[in-house]
Amino acid sequence: MEGGTLEKLWKCGKKGYLSPLEQVKAWALSEAGKDPAEIAEKVVKIGGGHPSREAIRQLLDRIDEDPDWYPGKRAKAEYGRKPVLRGTKRKQVAATAMRLKKQGVEPTYSSIVANCPAAVRNPDTGVPVRPNSVYAVLKEDCYDRVPACPWNHERVLSRTAISEDAKEQRLRWARWMVGENHTAGWFFQNVIWVDLCNSILPNDKAKAWRQTMARKGGKRWHSPDAKHHSRNLQMNKTPVRQCAWGDEKVWWLPLLTRGKLHIEVLPEDFPGEKSTGVGIAVRMVPGVLAKRFPGERGPKALFCDRGIGFYNPKGSVTAGYAEALAETGLRNFMGDTHGLQPGDVPDLLIHETAVSWIRTREEKTKPKKAWEETREDFSARMKAIARDINETCDVAGLCRSPPKRFQECVSLGGERLRR
Repeated sequence: MEGGTLEKLWKCGKKGYLSPLEQVKAWALSEAGKDPAEIAEKVVKIGGGHPSREAIRQLLDRIDEDPDWYPGKRAKAEYGRKPVLRGTKRKQVAATAMRLKKQGVEPTYSSIVANCPAAVRNPDTGVPVRPNSVYAVLKEDCYDRVPACPWNHERVLSRTAISEDAKEQRLRWARWMVGENHTAGWFFQNVIWVDLCNSILPNDKAKAWRQTMARKGGKRWHSPDAKHHSRNLQMNKTPVRQCAWGDEKVWWLPLLTRGKLHIEVLPEDFPGEKSTGVGIAVRMVPGVLAKRFPGERGPKALFCDRGIGFYNPKGSVTAGYAEALAETGLRNFMGDTHGLQPGDVPDLLIHETAVSWIRTREEKTKPKKAWEETREDFSARMKAIARDINETCDVAGLCRSPPKRFQECVSLGGERLRR
């Protein structure tokens, strides 16, 4: 037998346990009269660290009680139950996942459970195995080209970049913002971050499926050597951005200020991302603030992006936005310098982060039959999403983060932030 193999047998094993060689050392020290506490200090586990006194005592007890003991012999309890997904069941799960992907369906845990329920069912409990058991099969047994290159679950390629002109505009604006010397506390207390967003309520099951696939733009199961295949690239986003016949577009206004997020679902006849629509939305802001911060002097500075409805192509505010500001007593943060604000700065605007939190939760909370969801159901779901974000996310920290973001942009020379 080769020396390398013998060394592996004596010195290797499961991380966090004693190797056979260290077990022998522990037994020899015990025979020399050392107590378990002393032995624990002199032996080292695989991966580093010393075992506990109790672990040494149990090892020595097993050696004494087992006449057939040998270094490296595992206790029966260490073997545990056999995994449910093994043999034929494991092969069926892997085959199902690869077949789904070839059909253009993302092999998620739920889709695999739906397509091979018997294979993933735990016979002891009668329910499907946990997601991690399925994911282990996908990582080890599934592949795009060859078995030697199994799937990873990672972000798909994104080929977007910032032009030099856009980078210069971002840098110039970030420097101006830093030069204003507004503190994190000032932003927290005085600025209201707003935007106009919408969601498409699908009309039928087919549209709901296309929306699900379109949202799979982040991570997907694929082999590294097939990363450039069309089926592994980002899906067309049209189903989540445009209405088809029978779909309903629901507009909503995220409002972020003083460490709180509010989502206002806008009326059914809302005109959309237009000057008149912005006017309607902005006129709602004082009422929202009065409910959110009763008895307080509310913030006055509105901060939005260069979206249609808020700004004209040349950078000035639209007539509808200007009229609404005058009526409500609010003001546009950029004031007379609004033309300085670039269009491609989503990483610098904190309401974009809040919207990403909302979108993530909106996707995860969609009902099974999304095509049956009404406007009222959607409104209730968005209110629950806002509550969850306010309870679980650092909204207050987000409202204090603008100065740090602008400074980071300056440090990076206008490049996108590393977040």
